[in-house]
Amino acid sequence: MAQYDAWSKHEFHKATAMHGLGTPPTEIRRAIGPTVDTVEAMVYRKLSLPRISARTADVQRVEWIVENLRKLSSLVREGKQIEEIAVEFRTTTSAIWTTISRHNVRSGSILRTCMCCIRPFFFEGYQNRLCSNCSTGEMA
Repeated sequence: MAQYDAWSKHEFHKATAMHGLGTPPTEIRRAIGPTVDTVEAMVYRKLSLPRISARTADVQRVEWIVENLRKLSSLVREGKQIEEIAVEFRTTTSAIWTTISRHNVRSGSILRTCMCCIRPFFFEGYQNRLCSNCSTGEMA
């Protein structure tokens, strides 16, 4: 099924049945084909079914330490899709989006340690020595 095609009645029934069995959207996506965001929109908005927690046995909470941030940065630099990155870390796509936004991960950015608070942050030029929290606070 192409990503932008309309869902057939069979796919609606299959998604509804899988949801009734407690299957999270990541598993429904594997069975039907579109992205997780499309599955969530169809199941939760169009069909108005109650939300199922995405935290299942195969989805875990990722601790964003320096090694994981470096791995995330390299995957973004390679041009991987968010769904592929989420599978790599065994977490949800929303967790990946939040981390990318929170840590300002971009394809050309490099991980560096803040000179003030010693926390890792991504920067694009060598003039950046402070993270965004320290550069906008009293230390600036």
